[in-house]
Amino acid sequence: MQKLLRLISAGVFSACAAGAASAADLPSRQAPPPVPVVVASYAWTGCYVGAHAGFAYDDYHFATFAASPLGGSFSGRSKVYTSGPLGGGDIGCDYRLPWNIVIGVAADIDAAAIHGSVSASGPLAGGVGVGGIATSTRVNALGTVRGRIGYAFDRLFFTDNVLIYLTAGAAYGSIRDNFTGFAGPAFGTWTSSRHPFGAGKEPGAVGIGIEKMITPNLSVDLQYRYQYMGAATPTVALIPGGTARFGTRSMYHLGRIGLNYHFNWGGAAPVVARY
Repeated sequence: MQKLLRLISAGVFSACAAGAASAADLPSRQAPPPVPVVVASYAWTGCYVGAHAGFAYDDYHFATFAASPLGGSFSGRSKVYTSGPLGGGDIGCDYRLPWNIVIGVAADIDAAAIHGSVSASGPLAGGVGVGGIATSTRVNALGTVRGRIGYAFDRLFFTDNVLIYLTAGAAYGSIRDNFTGFAGPAFGTWTSSRHPFGAGKEPGAVGIGIEKMITPNLSVDLQYRYQYMGAATPTVALIPGGTARFGTRSMYHLGRIGLNYHFNWGGAAPVVARY
């Protein structure tokens, strides 16, 4: 009897051991560890070239005046809306400092078709006849030489490698103004072609932008800029006598989108693994 019990016990033990070994060979039901996502963190150091397109807008008020040699004058206020497209190229270099600070220099040049005009007329106060003005302005080209400073986000919300920056510097413009004034029998015209360039109060440029890397060498750049290229209140002599006065300025809000190609002379970008 005892031998029979020993045989039964040995069989049960062997069956349990075999079952445990078979269970150990089965695949685990636990979830596999997460696969790391490899993300290239762009270094931003290097030079680039690019192309962009955009739009410019401005509106301004100015006083108008025209005086007749026979007595009497016309005066009032006018408002000019100027707007139009622009497009051109960029070149620049950046350097990434510690703490993700990026500094750089940039230059751009644009062909433009920014224009606006206004005319106004009315009876001469204190005299006989009619007086008035007509003026127009057109910007055929503009550009800047600027510095910029920004912060490079390796991760911002749902995207990688984003640079948010401020920019400011010198502005350039090729501007043509035309004016016609009359008061009674007097008449006069005035034309000016200006090419201002400089920094500070007149002229100058200041703006803000966001640049996103879409490949290791290509980025999309969105920029808003306020560009100031001068203002004046010319006085024009009328023939055979009298004077006329008006205002002109080139002060534009610019919005643009561009595509830049980066040479990445600063070396390879670090690779970051995210889980």
